Amino acid sequence: MVRPESQAIVPMIEEAVVRQDVLPMNLLVVDDEQYVRQLCADVAVQSGMKVTAVSTAEEVIYILENSAVDILMTDLKLPKSSELDLLQRVHDKHREVAVIVLTQYGIIRRIAARGDYSGAGNENARNGKTVEPRMGSEK
Repeated sequence: MVRPESQAIVPMIEEAVVRQDVLPMNLLVVDDEQYVRQLCADVAVQSGMKVTAVSTAEEVIYILENSAVDILMTDLKLPKSSELDLLQRVHDKHREVAVIVLTQYGIIRRIAARGDYSGAGNENARNGKTVEPRMGSEK
């Protein structure tokens, strides 16, 4: 029996409700642009996450060393940091942290294709599955 489309949507909406009996994920947002940090933090808080937002790679390293972080959401280009320095450091020392990369620059595929960073498009440290990088503007 096929459900009407309107009935199929209801369970997805109900699943999106934040469960209060589950421990919230700890998200670390890093972007040098304040409005991007704030937007990401606002959405994550509305989703029930605990959020810390910072602007530099140095702050990220300090927080990773001293706090529980489940997910790192980072801009690829940060002041005083090479494009891959932060990603490589997280990959090497904090493999348990899932990483989401935000960027307005079209370089993710080039990095993955060249193999410059072993974590970009080649592995997901949390579960070992292959993950292909996706860009929001690609069709």
